Amino acid sequence: MRFTLKIKKSADFNRLYKKGRYFADDVIVLYILPNNDKSNRIGFSVSKKMGKSVKRNRIKRLMRETYRYLEPDLKTGYDIVVAARKLSQEADYYMMLNSMRRLLKRAGMFREGSL
Repeated sequence: MRFTLKIKKSADFNRLYKKGRYFADDVIVLYILPNNDKSNRIGFSVSKKMGKSVKRNRIKRLMRETYRYLEPDLKTGYDIVVAARKLSQEADYYMMLNSMRRLLKRAGMFREGSL
């Protein structure tokens, strides 16, 4: 994640959940809010309802990798939280990639001329 910093504070997550725009499908939910900075900040959220830590960490690795792949084509200056939904437990890389690409496109996050 070359252009992106991580969101770690729970206050930042809560601010995005309350004030951010959200875009959802069956696999993930994106929360997006402008941050008046030159870089994006990203956070990943997987509920304990998804299973034990091995399963939750696998889902987070998939989400991180799909974001890393799409990152060079994204606009900067946003806080983004990616939250997993129940179907993400069965999702493979391509399902997660298509889901994230579709939601980022719906949110208008891609730069002009990309994709």
